[in-house]
Amino acid sequence: MLSLAIKTEIDLDINRAAMLATNFCHHLFTVNDYKNAEICSEEIYHLLKFTELQQYQATITKILGESLRMNNEHDRSLEILNEALAMDKKIFSKFERASMLSDIGYIYQSQEKKEKAIETAKMIEQLSAPNSTNWIVAKYIIAECSLEGGALINKLKSLEKLAQKANAKTLCNNISLSLCYILGESEQLKRFDSVTKQSTDTYNVIRAIISKSLMILDRDDLEMSEDDIRLLYKAYSYLYGQSMVDLFDMCHKALWMICVRKLLVSDLLNLFRHSSFFWRILDQDKVEEEYFLQLHNDYNLTIDTFDNKGIVEMNLEYFNRRKLELKKIGPAQLQLS
Repeated sequence: MLSLAIKTEIDLDINRAAMLATNFCHHLFTVNDYKNAEICSEEIYHLLKFTELQQYQATITKILGESLRMNNEHDRSLEILNEALAMDKKIFSKFERASMLSDIGYIYQSQEKKEKAIETAKMIEQLSAPNSTNWIVAKYIIAECSLEGGALINKLKSLEKLAQKANAKTLCNNISLSLCYILGESEQLKRFDSVTKQSTDTYNVIRAIISKSLMILDRDDLEMSEDDIRLLYKAYSYLYGQSMVDLFDMCHKALWMICVRKLLVSDLLNLFRHSSFFWRILDQDKVEEEYFLQLHNDYNLTIDTFDNKGIVEMNLEYFNRRKLELKKIGPAQLQLS
């Protein structure tokens, strides 16, 4: 629609189409559909270059930068977010500028560029009112990049209380998950459970259920609940659709471990078929080969007894086709029958 409107050169049509396109991209981002938010905002971003609609250009640049960060495309995200920040300061409010700087700070933190992260956090502080969400984000980034041990735990717990008072649920969950990785197992489980109950914070719910699952599955004295397993499958579907590789791999690992523990070989075949397709599309062939070898070498005798019916037939056909295609692995790793 925007492309057609630009061709008409009618200002009213262009403005209306730009508004609809920008609002649609914003909607995709707010419902956690980061992949499509990135795809759509990238297209609109380039189209708006042919207009003089600075406000929409700025807004779509911000959405694109934020979407790229959520999709782990950090270098491109930094480029786009800095482009947005370089625009006329009157376009964005202090809150919006601080929010974009928060994204940049998180990226530097994840890349372990601590000095840049702290420098960015101080810029966020200058734009934010004390105890506001962005101000707490700044303090959180500084703490993660400058403290450790007991000092870090105490600081994060105090910031968590401030985030709760500010009703900053996503930030509160971020801080709680950070604490999970440095506290004992008993408190970890409580915190994971607390985060998974925050159904509106999809991304952190997924991080929590995957981390909780892997922790439980690494022990012999704990079992996963059926509710947690269902949530893990929901996380798998979401990550599959969003192509979030790192979290997807961890989620697949947890589901694989469940199937192995319960001797659900048919479910392993089904899981392999779906994950294999995901990895092959994203050029993750080595990961796919690793799980194929586990499936073939550990369960081939059981697989040979399956009846070719329904979903099992589809999974068997895929497995056997991949067996032929992966002959290149060699007899040292794969004894083909």
